[in-house]
Amino acid sequence: MSKKTIGWLLVIFFIGGVAGMLGSQLFLPWLAGIAPFDRIDWIARSKDGTTIINKTERIIAERSSVDLETIGRLQNSAVAVRSQRANKILTEGSGFVLTSDGLIVTADILVPEKADKISIFWNNKEYAVKIIKRDQINGLILLKIEETSLPVAALGSNNLKLGQEVFSVGARISDLGIFSLFTHRGYLASLAPELTVDFKASQLSNGSFISDISGSIIGLDLIDTAGDIIIIGADKIRELLK
Repeated sequence: MSKKTIGWLLVIFFIGGVAGMLGSQLFLPWLAGIAPFDRIDWIARSKDGTTIINKTERIIAERSSVDLETIGRLQNSAVAVRSQRANKILTEGSGFVLTSDGLIVTADILVPEKADKISIFWNNKEYAVKIIKRDQINGLILLKIEETSLPVAALGSNNLKLGQEVFSVGARISDLGIFSLFTHRGYLASLAPELTVDFKASQLSNGSFISDISGSIIGLDLIDTAGDIIIIGADKIRELLK
């Protein structure tokens, strides 16, 4: 390539760069003041000097913030569940608050009939439990603790979509009596014949709630021996409350 050709290419690149700068700093702000161009988001933003370099990254950042806010709001409704017999731990798992006056739902397998002590742990407190109702067909149990003004996890609708993003939140109590929370995140893997997700979980996730990213509870987790999650839908939990 000759020096003359290279020179012309440099001139073209320079002119293109200047044109782009003038377009973003002068032409676009002028265009943003004219209807209907003022309704186009990326043109309207040029009026205040904002230039979007990578819109996809901006959307991802905003969505991540929404997810964290939702998890933070819902996590206060999670409780830890422990059943014992003769001071020996039989089962441990999670549950969540359904009503502010102390109704809690969890997995029926976490409260075996042979247990002589059932405890709920929430906000670093331990509560004695009263069994209100069992639903062994759907694998649910409704419990009651003596507490008021509890944060409630609101049940959502059954308007679910394959592949939509979801997360679960559960609680555990350590051997030292320390209360902590944990979360898993993924997607709805199937809607029928059962609701399932694409991630696995430990047995401590039995009874934890699963929510969409808007904060609507779509069900309760049941964990099989392989760590696969089956979701007991919000409609079954509503039936338990009747």
